[in-house]
Amino acid sequence: MVRQYYYSKNADGGTNRSRYKNPDMDKMIDEAAGLTDPEKRKQAYAAIQKKVLDEAIMIFIADSKNVFATQKAKVNDVTLDWSSTYPLLFDASVNA
Repeated sequence: MVRQYYYSKNADGGTNRSRYKNPDMDKMIDEAAGLTDPEKRKQAYAAIQKKVLDEAIMIFIADSKNVFATQKAKVNDVTLDWSSTYPLLFDASVNA
């Protein structure tokens, strides 16, 4: 994902929506992508994430929240999806 959002070649109409261009970041991304040692790769991507935060390249100002409510005495067997975001009503039932 870092290549999509922060790589200079993807700016100006590509997936780099913030039009961020930085040769140092490009180098960091290229180097991280070429690492095979899991620990070194983890450290490289952590450094990229820190740079993204330090430079405030993208700041998300909205996060939608979904609120669902049921009456426990009347609605049974409602489960949530894997992300606990949406109710799954396949096995749900309603008591009259």
